[in-house]
Amino acid sequence: MSAINVGTWEEKLKKSYSKRVKDAIDLTLSTIPRIDLEHAYVEMDIINENKEEAQVIKRARTFANYLKKKTIYINPDELLVGNISKGVRYAPFVGELYVDFVDQELDDPVMDYAIREFDKLIIPDETRKELRNVIIPFFKKHSYQNLVLNELMEDYVREKTCPMVSKTPTIPNCTNLMIQTDSGHQVHNYNKVLQIGLKGIREEVLWHKEKIEKDYVLNNKQKRLDFYEAALISIDAAIDYSKRYSKLAKEQAEVEKDEKRKQELLEISRICAKVPAEPAETWHEALQSVFMIYVIMFCDVRNVSNGWGRFDQYMMPFYQKTILEDKTMSRESALELMELFLVKANQHVELYNFANTSTQMGFALATQINIGGQTRTGEDAVNEVSYLVLDAEEQVGLQHPDIGIRIYEGTDDKFIRRATEVVRLGRGKPKFFFDKKEMECLKVAYPEAPIEELRDYVATGCTESFLPHITMCHSYCSIINVPKVLELTIHNGKCALTGEQLGPQTGEPQSFKSMEQFKNAFEEQMFWWMELVAKSVTVQMNAQADHMHAPFSSILLDGPIDKGKDLIEGGCWENSFGIWYAGLAHAADSLSAVDTLVYKEKNIEWDQLLDALKNNWEGYEELRQMCMNDVEKYGNDDDYADSFAAYVMDVWCDSIEYINGKKDLLPRYGGKYVCSSIVSSSPTALGGITGALPNGRKDGEPLSDTSSPSMGADRLGPSAVILSNVKLPIHRNALGNCLNQRISPQLVETDEDINRFVSFIKSCRDLDMFEIQFNIISTDILRDAMVHPEKHKGLLVRVASYNANFTDLNEACQIDIIRRNEQTSW
Repeated sequence: MSAINVGTWEEKLKKSYSKRVKDAIDLTLSTIPRIDLEHAYVEMDIINENKEEAQVIKRARTFANYLKKKTIYINPDELLVGNISKGVRYAPFVGELYVDFVDQELDDPVMDYAIREFDKLIIPDETRKELRNVIIPFFKKHSYQNLVLNELMEDYVREKTCPMVSKTPTIPNCTNLMIQTDSGHQVHNYNKVLQIGLKGIREEVLWHKEKIEKDYVLNNKQKRLDFYEAALISIDAAIDYSKRYSKLAKEQAEVEKDEKRKQELLEISRICAKVPAEPAETWHEALQSVFMIYVIMFCDVRNVSNGWGRFDQYMMPFYQKTILEDKTMSRESALELMELFLVKANQHVELYNFANTSTQMGFALATQINIGGQTRTGEDAVNEVSYLVLDAEEQVGLQHPDIGIRIYEGTDDKFIRRATEVVRLGRGKPKFFFDKKEMECLKVAYPEAPIEELRDYVATGCTESFLPHITMCHSYCSIINVPKVLELTIHNGKCALTGEQLGPQTGEPQSFKSMEQFKNAFEEQMFWWMELVAKSVTVQMNAQADHMHAPFSSILLDGPIDKGKDLIEGGCWENSFGIWYAGLAHAADSLSAVDTLVYKEKNIEWDQLLDALKNNWEGYEELRQMCMNDVEKYGNDDDYADSFAAYVMDVWCDSIEYINGKKDLLPRYGGKYVCSSIVSSSPTALGGITGALPNGRKDGEPLSDTSSPSMGADRLGPSAVILSNVKLPIHRNALGNCLNQRISPQLVETDEDINRFVSFIKSCRDLDMFEIQFNIISTDILRDAMVHPEKHKGLLVRVASYNANFTDLNEACQIDIIRRNEQTSW
């Protein structure tokens, strides 16, 4: 078998896209991100008005003024239009959310955006002056972070849960993720917009508003009227925003000398005057409507992971009418529009602080398109658009959006094969979700939901799954470093790196006469930290409910219009708060090492192990090798080792149930906590604050990612890994699960190899897995990209639960990906 690497596969792929698509891709990849200050100036204008009005209306007016005043543009040869910021790959600056961390990081010798080791942005001198002399001084008096952390949150809770401001940044919690965003993950009801338009939704809002106005005894009457007024302001602003593009396109057409381009601009003008205000009728109108709603939504909220949902299901009627029935457009033209749609999704970035970026580096947006699966009646949902998305993804191959393939027992092998052909290109996508286990997890979150609704689930962000439109899923509230919790258990609540007492004193390990006593101490630590997380999240979500209204996004979800309540106040029918856990395998393998070597075989004493850990294994290499090689590890279909991974997941889920049982640990509007093994790029960052562990890991090394085995521990191939993974109590993870596998490009070289890959995916389905995703890329290519990043622009990898351009990652994260075991046989 010849040596194959991802570069070879890319060279074999015939790029059939048009010059228009190529130019759009080249523009996207060649543009270095910058900061856009236009939003901050609009915020200043609204604040300076100092009007006495409800916060939801103030937010709506900020949104409307931004859409009215922001720079818009149409790039040469574009057919789909809409921009979130004033230029390609500009990051909007939101003053009240970003002021504190920008004040701290700007001009810092390590954290400054132009020089930091990941997610770099250009900040010209003039922009720096504006930030220092105008923006930062103004917003220091209107800082949302200061409000939450210094006025609303107890000092003790802040110190134990927010490492970006804590005096002890080695705490196991990272619970400050929602302070610099203003809502959680969303999947908007694009189909509703396509069917009735924003004008139809406006009529719905107006009907509810007039009904409330006639009711003289209704509770919260004025508050509901304020919401409806904000919704109307937002809808009108969104309609006018699209019409700005209609006007711009017409103006460009009037001076355009090329007749073909002139007609294209006139068509853009016609479409933007119609959608998203009116229902769409054609494929082009539907794509433009969906993309414009996506753009406008990002002007309403500062957030990542706003997904496209079941794209092939709501877009198929327009493909059917335009391409198959009326035949007014060829499939090739429809494909070009789809390719341009995917490219446009990569033309904006978001600004994150240094600490948060280290947990999701690579300009993560985590937007996702779902295709395939089954209909609400249980039939195969794959259609022409499902294949069109894969064809477009194969050609474009940029970071966003992620592609989630839904697989169920009735999915045709042909569709699975087409997906694997795209995966083998080595970009880390698409990924595969398996309906049976997905729906089992969803039943935990939605115990009353009928089977028809469960079948209609969506996945967005990394692998977060929920029922669309009815759910406001704040899925990225916190990450807990489970190996750090284990480290604190081993050291009686003290940090191994600093010696500081971080957690409760749960006992010196020498006093534990059995593994059960040690596990009891671990559980006590876990529950203690989880309760602190819930206290912190509750403060943050209550603050959001008072200050961070999102009226435009609210009208695109189910519940807010009926209730007259913004999504950020609990307006949706379902509300959830996601808490992720990192380092599952390292924690499990460490527990099995303690059980085997200390309690079962009695090869070592606690004193010896503690000294080895305190010295980071220096002088104890023989013992380290024993811990690494003489104890079975999770990921090799060994029941003993796998039982500890299942135990860790159970303890986690038990602690989630514990905080869900305490009303004072939930936001005032209710909801529930949900959990997942999603970790973004946090294994690298969290590994840096975690001491040496009993499985042989040294301090500072990256943690295991998602529910994957520890680096290099999976020695029997991917089949053994999935057999280990399905033993976990994944059904208790209401938010889902994630499993990464890195396989050799040689495994997918021939048609016969692809057939084996298809069989492997079907085995994952039949064994009742939740999700799996792949890196199929050679080590040589990755190492060359570290040395010559300029030669590898657009080299995508699956970081953890999301994908990113390899060259946007820091060296530690790059090395972590390279160190993952490359499977060479099934």
